[in-house]
Amino acid sequence: MKKSAKSQRTFWCLLPSFTRYSLILLLSGVFLSESVGATPERRLQIAQQPKQAYSDSFSENIPGKVPASVNITSLRLQIAQSPATKPQNTKPALSPEEAKIKPLIDKATQLSGEANELKQQPSAASQRQAITKYEEVLKIWRLPEIRAVIPQEARSNEAIILNVIANTYSTLNENTKALGYLEQALAISRELKDRLEEARMLFQIGKIYGINLTEYTKAVGYLEQGLAILRESKEPKARSPQGEMLILLGWFYKELGEKQKAIDAYNQAQSLYHAENQSKEEAQALSGIGEVYRKFGEPKKELEYLDKALAIHKANNDLPEQATTLTFIAFNYLNLGKTEKALDYYQQALEIYRQTKDLPEQVQTLINIGFVYGTRGNRPSAEKYIQQALELQKTIQSQLGQNAKSQENQILILQQIATSYFTLGDIQLQIVYLKQAQTIAHKLGRTQDEAKLISNIGEAYYNLGETQKAKDNFTQALKLQHDIKDSEGEANTLQGFASIHIESGEFQQALDTLKQALEISKQKQNSGLQGSILFHISNLYRDLGDYESSIKKSKEILAIYQKSDPSLVGAALLSIGTAYVGSCSSQQKREDCHQALCYYKQALEYVSEEGSVSTKANILGATAKVYELLEDYQQAITNAKQALELSRKYSLKNSEKTALAYLSAAYEPAGDYQNALDASKQNLSLSQQLVQHGVNKPPILNQ
Repeated sequence: MKKSAKSQRTFWCLLPSFTRYSLILLLSGVFLSESVGATPERRLQIAQQPKQAYSDSFSENIPGKVPASVNITSLRLQIAQSPATKPQNTKPALSPEEAKIKPLIDKATQLSGEANELKQQPSAASQRQAITKYEEVLKIWRLPEIRAVIPQEARSNEAIILNVIANTYSTLNENTKALGYLEQALAISRELKDRLEEARMLFQIGKIYGINLTEYTKAVGYLEQGLAILRESKEPKARSPQGEMLILLGWFYKELGEKQKAIDAYNQAQSLYHAENQSKEEAQALSGIGEVYRKFGEPKKELEYLDKALAIHKANNDLPEQATTLTFIAFNYLNLGKTEKALDYYQQALEIYRQTKDLPEQVQTLINIGFVYGTRGNRPSAEKYIQQALELQKTIQSQLGQNAKSQENQILILQQIATSYFTLGDIQLQIVYLKQAQTIAHKLGRTQDEAKLISNIGEAYYNLGETQKAKDNFTQALKLQHDIKDSEGEANTLQGFASIHIESGEFQQALDTLKQALEISKQKQNSGLQGSILFHISNLYRDLGDYESSIKKSKEILAIYQKSDPSLVGAALLSIGTAYVGSCSSQQKREDCHQALCYYKQALEYVSEEGSVSTKANILGATAKVYELLEDYQQAITNAKQALELSRKYSLKNSEKTALAYLSAAYEPAGDYQNALDASKQNLSLSQQLVQHGVNKPPILNQ
């Protein structure tokens, strides 16, 4: 039974590009944002993706806290001061009605100030205490005696408080509550016929649905309503928010797999910003178009638009935006497995961040560089940059103290360092950094983040073979996710439980668990999660010898990725081919070997133009195996050599090791025993080097 579980892991060795470069968290830049909370995705970031090409000044007009100076004068009970008026005579005497409500408004001012101070503190307890005080302020603005005297102002201030409470709940990742308060604020804006405020509320609601909850269809619905209002408005200040709305729509359409709608939205934003001479925002729209092309497997097109954006930022001498775009370009090359170019662009970005003294971005870039060295199997260089990042982060912490924002950023940094050690194969250190991040998340009351980290710790223990510890962590994570209704988090953790069932030979339990997770992914319309779960189901059927079901599930994956994420189509084709290889090998069906070759050829054609070199190397190696089964040893040797050459050219150590194994396996039945022995010796030597340097990473089912 154990053998079957291990064979399932073997498949993941064939897909390092799938696990390392493609299944990436889309929202690292907003993982711990105060305004939008954490993304529900649980998988570790295998590559450190740059921030989205999106900035939000529209919703910045929604207060994050209530001005402590709210009083009678803020309620427009103050007359304008004319040049001839002496200062002491600027305020008319309050009417009896106004004088009667003044103590209540003073109380609201006091409570608002106290709530604001609590909101700035990092702990979840402080945030909840702030909410309690804001609720008291809300009750005051809803009092009939206040509404009778200043009805319009009372309702406006009520909406402000509702916004602040929603913002605070969003910080706590309690998105359902946040949405409830925003819906109330939306109703008030409609009652007051404040169309711009209505558009702003629709924007905020759309952000939570899209960014926090990944419910992109709902998000698009709200944003389209808001955009229609802005387009109807004759006010000049409605122009710029249209661009922000369009950029967010482009992002969400991209995630829905609506390529043309995403490009259209970004193009409209780019045209609008160009007409308004807002070149910085225009460049961000161009970067957004680049992201769409990345999503749909066209990295050359992506690079074309990133270069356009970079040219604008250079013309503006905008160093921070130059560095951000250089980071996107580095990520582009990393996705292609071109690590030398990735390092070059990351170093350029790092130089700018040092020039501008942007310490947090220096930390992030140092981690990115360390990660790239980790993927190349260069542990000394990887750790050198990781240690630099840690030292710099200590400096930042000493400067900023223990405020909420710095601690939230610390969680992300620790998680990314853990990811770097994962690529180095040092699972023990991965666990150390994940636990540090979990401690901070628990202290801050960020339950969704904490549950995700606990689940990641479970994955790490699973990779170490410590099944009970893995199970304990998955159980703890699942309970937290169930309590806060994080269904997507539950689906991902269920995949961890399936790993344990497979390891124990409990295949039916594993299948039932994966089907439960799959149902959640369908309900949430999360195609990426759905594809990941189907991969596991396909692998499980293959291990059970049910190749027909395995092929069927792999074809379902192909259909999903063709629509939602074409960058993963090559991996899906490879999966189908691998299922046919299993059938050919175990059932002696030569026709299935030919079917495998057909799918491998399609996969190779799909990635040959712009795809990841790691994926190419894996496809070539897998093709060599098929030719070996067909006893065409010369063709097997040719493909294995091509895989080996590609792996060495781009320093892909694990791919190189796999290619050497394929090469040895092809030489031996061909009767070339000396070359078979030489390839085996090289494979053994490389394996020892990787183990010595801690980069012979074990596969992980739930990457």
